[in-house]
Amino acid sequence: MGEKVFGAVSTVRFAAAADRTFVDVKPDELVSVLLNGVGVEVGGLDDGRLWLEGLQAENELVVEARMKYSADGEGMVRSVDAADGRVD
Repeated sequence: MGEKVFGAVSTVRFAAAADRTFVDVKPDELVSVLLNGVGVEVGGLDDGRLWLEGLQAENELVVEARMKYSADGEGMVRSVDAADGRVD
């Protein structure tokens, strides 16, 4: 992806008793979201929260995003070894 962002795909399987919930995601770019194989409008992401409607008893959520590397040591950190130039 590059020096500033990396690609991520997350799959979450969960049970639900309600018809509606939300997922927290704070990407650089939200590429796609599938809930039980059906696309969810990524434009609905608001301040890191994406609402999910029409939940079933058992659900599968697949989120594809481009995420920023962390600069504070939390999350995914990109570093370049000064000795050999390798990216870790």
